[in-house]
Amino acid sequence: MPTDAQKFSTGFYLRNDYGTHDSGCGVAAPPGTYNVGFNQAGGGVFAMEWDPERKFIRGWNFVKPNIPSDINSPNPNPETWGMPMAYFPLGDNCTSDHFRNHTIVMDMAFCGGAANYIFPGGVNGCIDVARNQPSAYSEAYWLFDYIKVFCKPGQNCIAQ
Repeated sequence: MPTDAQKFSTGFYLRNDYGTHDSGCGVAAPPGTYNVGFNQAGGGVFAMEWDPERKFIRGWNFVKPNIPSDINSPNPNPETWGMPMAYFPLGDNCTSDHFRNHTIVMDMAFCGGAANYIFPGGVNGCIDVARNQPSAYSEAYWLFDYIKVFCKPGQNCIAQ
């Protein structure tokens, strides 16, 4: 990833190597935009814009008080939303043709690969908590009001 990508986003880039451990380029969201802080704010909106013509993918994460007013309109305008949390330029190292037929996945990967790096005691510590302290996960769930998919004029977009 070009080093100037950080200038175009508010998130912290964990890696700038597209191929690191098959994880691609990870971005850590600012505190309060996920987990307990996100819940305490009443939730919010995650939005992603993929623009192969302008050669970028951008992502936003808005807590409820900061949701753009046009987000529920038939034609939201990401240009008015401020700096995204994540900005991925598409170019020589990661070309636009790598991205097509997106799938939205909601996943709670308890004790997945990241646990080895961030959970005290690594994966084994996480597994121990999951087995012996299930109440630790009482707030671990997804609650969706809706999921919307928008397409730019002239794009063929199918949401199922």
